Amino acid sequence: GESIVTVAGESIVTVAGESIVTVAGESIVTVAGESIDTVAGESIDTVAGESIVTVAGESIVTVAGESIVTVAGESIVTVAGESIVTVAGESIDTVAGESIVTVAGESIDTVAGESIVTVAGESIDTVAGESIDTVAGESIDTVAGESIVTVAGESIDTVAGESIDTVAGESIVTVAGESIDTVAGESIDTVAGESIVTVAGESIVTVAGESIVTVAGESIVTVAGESIDTVAGESIVTVAGESIDTVAGESIVTVAGESIDTVAGESIVTVAGESIDTVAGESIVTVAGESIDTVAGESIVTVAGESIDTVAGESIDTVAGESIVTVAGESNVTVAGESIDTVAGESIVTVAGESIDTVAGESIVTVAGESIDTVAGESIDTVAGESIDTVAGESIDTVAGESIDTVAGESIVTVAGESIDTVAGESIDTVAGESIDTVAGESIVTVAGESIDTVAGESIDTVAGESIDTVAGESIVTVAGESIDTVAGESIVTVAGESIVTVAGESIVTVAGESIDTVAGESIDTVAGESIVTVAGESIDTVAGESIVTVAGESIVTVAGESIAIM
Repeated sequence: GESIVTVAGESIVTVAGESIVTVAGESIVTVAGESIDTVAGESIDTVAGESIVTVAGESIVTVAGESIVTVAGESIVTVAGESIVTVAGESIDTVAGESIVTVAGESIDTVAGESIVTVAGESIDTVAGESIDTVAGESIDTVAGESIVTVAGESIDTVAGESIDTVAGESIVTVAGESIDTVAGESIDTVAGESIVTVAGESIVTVAGESIVTVAGESIVTVAGESIDTVAGESIVTVAGESIDTVAGESIVTVAGESIDTVAGESIVTVAGESIDTVAGESIVTVAGESIDTVAGESIVTVAGESIDTVAGESIDTVAGESIVTVAGESNVTVAGESIDTVAGESIVTVAGESIDTVAGESIVTVAGESIDTVAGESIDTVAGESIDTVAGESIDTVAGESIDTVAGESIVTVAGESIDTVAGESIDTVAGESIDTVAGESIVTVAGESIDTVAGESIDTVAGESIDTVAGESIVTVAGESIDTVAGESIVTVAGESIVTVAGESIVTVAGESIDTVAGESIDTVAGESIVTVAGESIDTVAGESIVTVAGESIVTVAGESIAIM
């Protein structure tokens, strides 16, 4: 039932429904619906619907619809519609429609339509239409139309129209018109008009016109003999002999002898001996020794040493060294070095170096270097170097180097180095080195080194080195070194170094260094250094360092550190 056909010398055979064909000496075979062919000595096969072809010894294979080709020993592969090619040992690949190429060990790649190229070890790249290049070890890049360049190890960059440069290893950066610089390894930055400075690795920052200094964290630190402190939440800093302080949240800074201060959010700056200050949003500037200030929209100007100022529409001028000032319709005038001023209707006058002033209706006068002043209706005078003052109706005077004062209606007087004082109606006096005091109506007196005192109506006296005291109606007396005291009606007596005490009707006696005491009717005695105690009729004794105790009629004895109990 098989056909064996020969046509023009070629065989066309069908065996078991399979065709075995020979054409021009080539076999064209189909087995199980698969073709196993040979053409010009080359195999052209299809297995499981896949083609496996060999041409001139090269394989052209298709697997799962993907081609795996080898040409001259080179592979040309297509995976998921992507080509992965190797030519002369070089890869020429396409991944996700991008080419990833290596030529002579150099990469010429395209990623997302961008070229990433390396030539002679140099990168000549394009990213997002921007070039990122390295030439002779130098980078010449363009990012978002900005150049990022390195020349001789120095970077000269422009980002968003901003310059980011490195010169002599120092960075000089401008971002959004702000400078972020490094000089001598120190950063000197300005961000949003704020300065962020690093000195010797320490940060000196100004934020919202305030200085924030950190050295080894916030603390009280000394670095290289410099103090960088925080006290009560305030920083008091010295760096290289310069002070960088914050007091009440304000910065008070001195750098290279220049002050850069912030007070109430205002900057008070001195640069090269010139002051460039801002107070309440006003500028107070000194340029070339001339001041050009603005306060509350008013100009305060000094030109050629002359001031031509306007404050609140008032003129404050200096002409030929003379001041001619008008404030709120008041004149502040200096003529021939003398001031003739009027402030709030008050006169402030200096004549021949003497001041004759009136402030709030008070006179403040200096005559011949002496002050004869009245403040709040009080006189504060100095005459012949002596002060004769009245404050709140009190006199605070010094005459011939002695003080004669009255404070709160009390007199505090020193005469010839002796104090004769009255405080709260009490006298606290020292006369000839002796104190004669009265406190709360009590006298505390020392005469010839003896005290004769009265406290709370009690006498506390020392006469000839003996104390004769009365406390709460009790006498505490020492005679010839012996005490004869009465406390709460009890006698506390010491005779010949022996104490004879009665407390609550009980006797506490020491004779020859031995105590013979009775407490609550019980005896607590010490004889020859041994204690003989009776408590509740029981004896608790110590003899020769051993304890002999009787409890409930039973004896508990300790001998040589051992206890012997008899019960």
